[in-house]
Amino acid sequence: MRIITGRAASGKTARILAEIAAACVEPGSRQLLIVPELFSHEYERRLAKATGNRGARSAEVLSFSRLALRVFAEAGGLAETVLTPAGRLLTLREALSRVRTQLDVCKSALEQPEMLRELLTMVDELKTCRVQPEELFRAAGDGKKEDETLSRKLRELAVVYTAYDRLCAESLPDPRDRLTLLADRLPASGVLQNARVYIDCFASFTPQEMEVIRVMVENGVDLTVAVLCDLKEKEVFVSGCKTVARLRKMASRRGLPCEIVPCGESRIEKPADLSVIEREALLPLSRTYPSDEDSVRIFEAASPFGECEHAAAYIRKTVRETGARWRDFAVVARSMDGYAAPLQMAM
Repeated sequence: MRIITGRAASGKTARILAEIAAACVEPGSRQLLIVPELFSHEYERRLAKATGNRGARSAEVLSFSRLALRVFAEAGGLAETVLTPAGRLLTLREALSRVRTQLDVCKSALEQPEMLRELLTMVDELKTCRVQPEELFRAAGDGKKEDETLSRKLRELAVVYTAYDRLCAESLPDPRDRLTLLADRLPASGVLQNARVYIDCFASFTPQEMEVIRVMVENGVDLTVAVLCDLKEKEVFVSGCKTVARLRKMASRRGLPCEIVPCGESRIEKPADLSVIEREALLPLSRTYPSDEDSVRIFEAASPFGECEHAAAYIRKTVRETGARWRDFAVVARSMDGYAAPLQMAM
């Protein structure tokens, strides 16, 4: 296993694409680049450019979901037809109605659509984290003496979760189970046989995705993972450094070498103020720097709507006067909960 580390724009993706392009000329070689679903089209374009449009026969871009479909087509497993979002809500409501006599807290979800959606979100989280109903029952029993109310809620959630899974087994499968079944079916599949697998562009990995990676490692897949982090600043890149530690632990358990390939600092030239913020914003203040008085501007507003209105006006003005494109801008907030509606109105 190889782990390529580095800050944003430090050359991790460029290194991977260059390796794939070089391997494409080797007869019989196969390369798979796994990226998030949202970025698959962009990476297909970048891969085509890197290989000079000659890599289609031996290299391709997949997401974990598309990899799952490949494996299921060969090894069997989850049907391609799965529950739709509306179908999942209806299935959960039917599960609630079947076990309503065992419920107290969760019973109100039958009459309150918003609570039903919240309950489905909990089921999603449980499936993504590979938590089984039996674990919830066990946690409910263990915590009964300390917090009886929490214990009762966990038990009811486990009851609903169990009923929902049974209904899915009787009708159509839940799409959230795809990656769990992928990890189970992958060893019986030849999809990754003799292939070099690269994983890139993930901010972090869910427990389901980490389980798929673990199965790849245990089955001897030639694996390279790009992780956004700087191992010298673990207090800043907490998530990335934890991911690196988990990947190294996977390799050590199998007795495999794990090579760390650092790409270092960002290679994009940035204005002075932005460079300082990128490098030191999350660290304790050590010194002051002279400002370029242009790349960072501070605007204080009385409300989130005032902030959004100012940002929207600045974006429209810049597009109108400089010919910039809408895709050149990004609006970032710590949490979009309080900004989604103001942004819609302002834009």
